[in-house]
Amino acid sequence: MATTARSARTTTTSAFPLKDFVIAFAFTWFFWVLQLFTVRGVIPTLPGLTVIGTIGPMVAAVVLTALESGRTGVRSLLGRVVRWRVAPIWYGVAILRPILL
Repeated sequence: MATTARSARTTTTSAFPLKDFVIAFAFTWFFWVLQLFTVRGVIPTLPGLTVIGTIGPMVAAVVLTALESGRTGVRSLLGRVVRWRVAPIWYGVAILRPILL
């Protein structure tokens, strides 16, 4: 009977969706609560907090990918952003159509 060597680094992916949700939620709501405080006059005006808060899911993806796969995983993840999968005209349609509507 042949035995296979187990990897020294075992990963637990069962908690991955929960970690992703918690990091994205915490990041997003941190900046949105700061924006609420600026609107209420509790802290000085800080422009762009709502926009920064919207990138919470992306931050969570990059952080968890970095923890699980290191630099090569992050490079692969971010490399997908600039990969062209359809003709450039369809990117133009996707960007301009909502503006025109």
